[in-house]
Amino acid sequence: IDAGECPNPDAVYVACGTCATAAGIALGLAAAGVETEIIAVRTTDKLLANPLQLRRLIHKAEHVIRSVEPRFPRVAARAFNSITLDHIEFGQGYGKPTPSSEAAAQLAAREGILLD
Repeated sequence: IDAGECPNPDAVYVACGTCATAAGIALGLAAAGVETEIIAVRTTDKLLANPLQLRRLIHKAEHVIRSVEPRFPRVAARAFNSITLDHIEFGQGYGKPTPSSEAAAQLAAREGILLD
């Protein structure tokens, strides 16, 4: 991106169970100056995947990193604001398919990619 070989992505999609992946990606991209939306698709109950958990993980990670590298930029607020938590695809429970996930699996299968 810095070399101009590709643009900032419009969005980055991640599965969101404990929020750790979304928090880490958002913090890393914010620290790198990459402005993009992180779409965190909830895969677990709202008790585990929620804005409070995202904010807590981002701020804690920034604190831990800054404790060993004080030059790490203070970007936790920007990182948190880059995340959209998507609740639409959460089915009837963990690992339970939704109509759109079944359609995506069928589309992938036509391309020779098997998903479960």
